[in-house]
Amino acid sequence: QVRTSPLIAVASRSMAVILPANDAIYQIAQCFLLLSYVQVNILFLRVVLCFGSLFFAVWCGVSLPGISVDGVVYNVIFGFINFVQAVFLAREMLPIKFTAEQQKMYTTLFGSFLTPYQFKLLLNHGRRRKIRKLNSVLSQEGNPFSMIALVVEKDPTAVFIVEKDGVKLNELSLFNWIGMPEYTEYLEAKKLAEGKSVDGDILNRVTHKLMTDNAPVAFWVWEVEDLEKLFCHKSHGAALYTGLNSVILMGLSALLIHLNGFHVSLYKRLNDNQDLIARSSMKLDVGSVTSSMIRYEATGSAGPDAVPDTVVITGGTHLLQSVPVSTGNQL
Repeated sequence: QVRTSPLIAVASRSMAVILPANDAIYQIAQCFLLLSYVQVNILFLRVVLCFGSLFFAVWCGVSLPGISVDGVVYNVIFGFINFVQAVFLAREMLPIKFTAEQQKMYTTLFGSFLTPYQFKLLLNHGRRRKIRKLNSVLSQEGNPFSMIALVVEKDPTAVFIVEKDGVKLNELSLFNWIGMPEYTEYLEAKKLAEGKSVDGDILNRVTHKLMTDNAPVAFWVWEVEDLEKLFCHKSHGAALYTGLNSVILMGLSALLIHLNGFHVSLYKRLNDNQDLIARSSMKLDVGSVTSSMIRYEATGSAGPDAVPDTVVITGGTHLLQSVPVSTGNQL
């Protein structure tokens, strides 16, 4: 008696039971599954998977010799999950209408860090506040820190000042932040507190006061407590936390540069005279200046491609430092 190899026997049985192609319902389900592998858009991916699960569920219920209960149940669950995700994604992709003021806020400050939907979430957790009476105070020095605010509207005649110990430090303008130093201190305290409450531990460092009458100033105000809840948002909490903190950090850096900065000027010596090549278009913190940070306002007669041989640093009208430039020179 001749023995047949087990492999040959398996192959013979497999070839003997080749089944015909499944019906159209199965083919449609597989086509949707195939489409899911080539989708780049996450919304379309969820939609085709939803339809694929639907057709697989129908196929398990009507095309097999009997009803495959587990096949129907699993595919219904898969389809439901993808349907819910698709609804959430579609809602976020819908065009969001902003007021002219909100659109300007988004374009000027938040557009590089948040999507329109995330910015809308941020607005929903804040409120608009307007003051117009003389000596109206938005935040008082020494009071517990509880909110941050952004100047979003300012009458041309309004004078809104920053005051400490009764002395005017600065005057705020459109899109200036209020409460930035306290907010950064609050975030650091939260990290060190390891989950413990720091409410009342941070105090306002300055007073923000309106010094004119009937000249309104409007703010968008966020309570820190409301921001904490927003940052716990399941889908967008982390992005909102990072985005808002990035915007505030930029505002704080700009404030420090404005108060404590310096101008950097580049010169080229021509015929025993120094010709101004360029001057930085904004005050710069000398401790963090790099060549890539200097935005040039104009070029002198030396020409735009001239290589400077002298860097002059000035603070206001005072010469602070004049140094020769060499390869790899750092200030």
